[in-house]
Amino acid sequence: MEVFVGIDVGKGYLDVYISNSNKSFRVQNTLSGVQGLAAKLIKLYGNTIRIAVCEATGGYEDLLVQEFRHSEIPLHIAHANKVRDFARATGQYAKTDKIDAYLLSQYASTFIPKATHDLRSPEIKKLQALQIRRRQLLDEKIRERNRLERRLPDILQLSIEKHLAWIEKELEIIELTIRELIENTESLKQSCSLLISIPGVGLQTAIAMVTEVPELGTLDSKALTSLIGIAPFNRDSGKKIGQRRIKGGRSEVRKALYMAAVASVRSNPLLKTFYCKLRTKGKKAKVALVAVMRKLLTILNSVAHRKSPWITHYKIS
Repeated sequence: MEVFVGIDVGKGYLDVYISNSNKSFRVQNTLSGVQGLAAKLIKLYGNTIRIAVCEATGGYEDLLVQEFRHSEIPLHIAHANKVRDFARATGQYAKTDKIDAYLLSQYASTFIPKATHDLRSPEIKKLQALQIRRRQLLDEKIRERNRLERRLPDILQLSIEKHLAWIEKELEIIELTIRELIENTESLKQSCSLLISIPGVGLQTAIAMVTEVPELGTLDSKALTSLIGIAPFNRDSGKKIGQRRIKGGRSEVRKALYMAAVASVRSNPLLKTFYCKLRTKGKKAKVALVAVMRKLLTILNSVAHRKSPWITHYKIS
């Protein structure tokens, strides 16, 4: 009988539920705890483990992922929103660590998802961590600037200005570290250089594609479009034909592609022509820009797949 394992990941503990056995237990989220869990599962269930499922928890799952891959236990990292939607669909609104582990095992046995394979190298993971930190600093910079727009006591204004100065210095350090990492890592340098060769694509867009879309160049463009969340969903019912909308996917990549699309309609002749044709046909500006995002993604995917720079006579259907 196939076994499905649900693992609720916390900062200090892992709550585990084994399907078809009504067994649940807790282990510490430490190297020894995770190694013990892997050894126990292999000893008790071996090759009957079809899939284990956990949620992405911002890094608390890293030890589990590494050890399960080392032990060759298939593990799927589920999106939290999908799991919560599944819980609501089954009428389960209560939420505890033990219940979450049970739900993850039920989610696994219902959908039988494929094991998650991380295609990112250690260098890409380091670049991703630096990029996340850069976004955090930029967000905090915006918040502090917004606070300065209000009338504040001098002592508070001085505090905010000092904090802003510190943020600026940290941003300079982070951005310098990012540039040095790319420059000193041949694979990163090559990947970013290829993508930047496309008019309208800057370094930040290239970094977003390299770090957040490791599938780039390995999947077809239609699959990537759905993966990132720029494929329009139908909203039709009966005689009503609703407006198509994009939803889900990888939000940071969508943001980067949107900014690149805005730049492309100014600096990329082919995409500018494509955009203007859509606008002439009566498409709204944002709708046309999303279409440009999809075309730009196709070009990015082609360049990454060919491992050769942008070609000026690239055709857009």
